[in-house]
Amino acid sequence: IRTAIGRTIYLETVASSIPCSVCTLDPVTDTSTNSFCTICSGTYWIDQMEEYPVLAHVNWGMGDIPKWETGGTYFDGDCTAQIEYTDANVAAIDSTEYVIVDERELEIKSKYLRGVPGLNRIILNLVERSK
Repeated sequence: IRTAIGRTIYLETVASSIPCSVCTLDPVTDTSTNSFCTICSGTYWIDQMEEYPVLAHVNWGMGDIPKWETGGTYFDGDCTAQIEYTDANVAAIDSTEYVIVDERELEIKSKYLRGVPGLNRIILNLVERSK
């Protein structure tokens, strides 16, 4: 399915962190001595993001993965993305800050490893990232 109707999504991972050019580091808390810094927001470290493209089968909306409970069904998340199970994909997911799907920023709410008899896919449950 991924090769036929799948599309590329981007896992945004932290490639490296650089120190803030304006602040000084507090060695005890590993944060900035200026908690109101406009450059780093008081964290001292500025993350350099890297896009990790992966082919996924993407589903939007309530009818894609319903959850069952006593009152009926409900949808848990805004989007689901099914990707191939590989060691590289698992490592990328573990270091992902957010995911870009159809030019929208989403956070990983949960991940499920699926496949019979062996693991062959990862299902990501994604929710809209708060602004």
